[in-house]
Amino acid sequence: MDEFLLFNLFFLFFVGGISGWIIDTSYRSIDLKRFAPFGYLQQFAGCVIPFLPIYGIGLTFVYLIQQLFAEYGVFARVALYAMTLTLLELCGEYFVRFTIKIKLWDYSDNYLNYKGAIDLMHSIFWVLLALAAELIIQIFMH
Repeated sequence: MDEFLLFNLFFLFFVGGISGWIIDTSYRSIDLKRFAPFGYLQQFAGCVIPFLPIYGIGLTFVYLIQQLFAEYGVFARVALYAMTLTLLELCGEYFVRFTIKIKLWDYSDNYLNYKGAIDLMHSIFWVLLALAAELIIQIFMH
């Protein structure tokens, strides 16, 4: 594997994990009207760890899809982002449920959800976030 590609994937994994923690914590803190740090790793460490691995994995997927499917156009990438990132969220939910025996998120009350693990609204959110990430990657990494 190309050293530059490996470096980019490693870098994006950490940027995504930290950015995801900021996004998730900000959303939860605003919703709860108090500081509400969140994350899978906190359950193990017992303290705030500003990193969410699922966002890091997601950002590396965005980068790979962007690189591998650039010539197919934005609509193909949107479809791939929707499928890939929603599947990642589903796998993440099951991974957390089976490793630490808790449900970190529950979309059961949301429209078009599947077992409370994924829903239409968040799938759209992931696509929009992926498109924003595409722009940022194009600006800073090319």
